[in-house]
Amino acid sequence: MADTRRTVSTLTGTTFVDGQAAGSITPQDMRDFIVTTKNAQGSSYVSVAAANTITTQSVLEASVGTWALETSPTAYLFSTGGTADERLIYGGTNTTKVLIQAIACIGSATGSETVSIGIGKNGTLISNTEVHTATHVITVPTNIATSTIVEMATNDYLQLFVGNESSAGNITVEYGRLIATGLVA
Repeated sequence: MADTRRTVSTLTGTTFVDGQAAGSITPQDMRDFIVTTKNAQGSSYVSVAAANTITTQSVLEASVGTWALETSPTAYLFSTGGTADERLIYGGTNTTKVLIQAIACIGSATGSETVSIGIGKNGTLISNTEVHTATHVITVPTNIATSTIVEMATNDYLQLFVGNESSAGNITVEYGRLIATGLVA
């Protein structure tokens, strides 16, 4: 029989309840428990930077460039790809809570800009993840980070969103990373 990820409520409400008869917890129940407690995780990073064309000042959009799935450690229940390779896609069958961290090193064409990042889920910016910082000289990109916890279902995806708060000038994510860590919930 295949090992199955279960929800915590199933494990505590059905599989491992108080007062069970001796021997009622099977080896399969234990394998399911082990699979359930293995955290979904994955990380993607900018492997080739590209300029983000800012169409509207102060409006965040999905970051461009080429993103790759981190291979060490090997992702579990996360992948990249789909219609755009900047997506970090959840492939588990159970809806789960996930801690997301987004880190970026951003440069601007003019140097002194206020840039912003946020985390997008399924193509929409998660509003409480937006953060801003000022860039410096053109040759020194600025570091910025944000994080949140989201609930993810099968094929939900995450993206780094970027924006320019100062102008409609283009910005480049020189280095960027999305890190997803599943929580047993």
